[in-house]
Amino acid sequence: MANRYPEAKLIGLRPGKDTDTKLYEKIDDEMHQARKQAYRNSQAPVEQFIKSRGFNVISSIEYAPIIFAELPKSIIL
Repeated sequence: MANRYPEAKLIGLRPGKDTDTKLYEKIDDEMHQARKQAYRNSQAPVEQFIKSRGFNVISSIEYAPIIFAELPKSIIL
């Protein structure tokens, strides 16, 4: 982010309070989108594995690396 937005006053990877509001919102949105994409990328192979074993993926969380799947009791225990 620092290379892409040198005019932003960053604190770590996040824009600081002195950053222009519109620029702050743009950087914040890009960070959220990047995080969501990273979660999708990490979830995809797990979902494929679950489905390849014949089990159902109920849902996956957009903002966290979490997948809910329906598995038989015999697999869990």
